[in-house]
Amino acid sequence: MENIFKMDGEDEYRKGLEQLISNEQYNLRKALCYFCEAAEKQHVEAMFQAGCLYLFGEPQIARNVLKATEYIKMSADAGISIAKDYMAICYLLGIVVEKKEEFAIQLLEENFNSGDTLASYILSDIYQNGCGTINQDEKKSEMYNFIARQNNIPGAEEQFRSILLHNINPTLKK
Repeated sequence: MENIFKMDGEDEYRKGLEQLISNEQYNLRKALCYFCEAAEKQHVEAMFQAGCLYLFGEPQIARNVLKATEYIKMSADAGISIAKDYMAICYLLGIVVEKKEEFAIQLLEENFNSGDTLASYILSDIYQNGCGTINQDEKKSEMYNFIARQNNIPGAEEQFRSILLHNINPTLKK
């Protein structure tokens, strides 16, 4: 009996994951090939993994921000929350895409409201420091940081210390 829950590209995706954890030489290159094959079959997690390898797979894989962003955007458009976080940062900073700071905040807030706690950490950082046309907002920064700390997001405690120090002495550099 055929598995009706099996996604197109699932076999290639799993082979890519196996390569990521293997000790085999050039495993990242092989993983990228499998993820790209799965992505061609519309496997959304494979799209995200391919994008990450194009960003962070050096020295085995030459960094290609354009290809990485294309794969990550396809994954974000398909609903993968961490891919939406990455794309929000791209929009916030104008990396490969047109700089749209308000849209970036909207994406992150939508993600946060649907349960993505990593978005709370990113939003806290944005509101703590301000970014482009996005002004600093201590209240929002503290609120989002509280959620990030409650969910044990790495770096949230350090971010909280920075917020506290700034509240104690606003003349301190962040």
